[in-house]
Amino acid sequence: MKLTKRHGDSTCLSTNLSFRMNISKLIAAALVVVCLLGNGGFSRSNSARAAGAESLSSGDVVNMLVSQLCDALTPAQKKFVSDEPLLVEKAITPYAKPVEFMRDNKPVAGVAISESFVTLANCVAYARAKGSSQKGFFDQFSAALAKESGDRPLAEPAGLAERSQWPLKLTNEQLTQFNQIVAAVVAIDLAHHYLGHYQKYKSRLTDGEGRPVPINSLLTPDEWEDAAIAGALNALDCSIATDGLRTLFECIEKMPQRPAWTLYFMPEKFDRTRLNRDLAKLEKGFFRGRR
Repeated sequence: MKLTKRHGDSTCLSTNLSFRMNISKLIAAALVVVCLLGNGGFSRSNSARAAGAESLSSGDVVNMLVSQLCDALTPAQKKFVSDEPLLVEKAITPYAKPVEFMRDNKPVAGVAISESFVTLANCVAYARAKGSSQKGFFDQFSAALAKESGDRPLAEPAGLAERSQWPLKLTNEQLTQFNQIVAAVVAIDLAHHYLGHYQKYKSRLTDGEGRPVPINSLLTPDEWEDAAIAGALNALDCSIATDGLRTLFECIEKMPQRPAWTLYFMPEKFDRTRLNRDLAKLEKGFFRGRR
């Protein structure tokens, strides 16, 4: 796969190498995360503990990340994505998907995420951060996550609720991974709009019984990789690295058996080693100011 595609229409990738992240917004986002996580805002182990439901609807860090992603899109890409594309749905199944919906009687081309996806990102980020100092923690978490069918709230990994007791290094690593996971996943689904994937498969995103079909089960390998690279570029334009995305992919790939909801985040089969290599190469070139 070539990483040097130029952008000019809806089927091409972004090549904007400038950093568009406003530093004041970045600092504000970090402060919001700290406040929310300190209050358990993105964490829940049962339906009574809202997984950021209130925060997600009141301009929290997720909305801030999505706003930055949209600001970083090229003019050509913005033609296919709405200015405020995020739709947060109260659902216990983790998912993120490209959608079209109505807001204020106007059609919106955007991305729908479940509250459970925010919980998932929070848990995966914690497992990665904790695993850097506790051998085997990440693998154990992945095995436990594989048992989550998506028909009940996700179980939290041990220690996630004790945020006030976390060392600073763990807190920083977890917050960084969380931002990277959320931004990359949403960016990939935004890419499905401006790359034309959503329109191509729109009629097949619901089965005969009205159940949603993950777009990743329909894409060709090249389409999937194009969206992953485009999403990574979009996130990089916001100074958000690709480590979190690779963490999510690794977590899913380590599962002995994958729950059906994992298809919302990656195809059943793809060359993760090659994609990781491409992402690392892309990121290295990006931060050097060239590709």
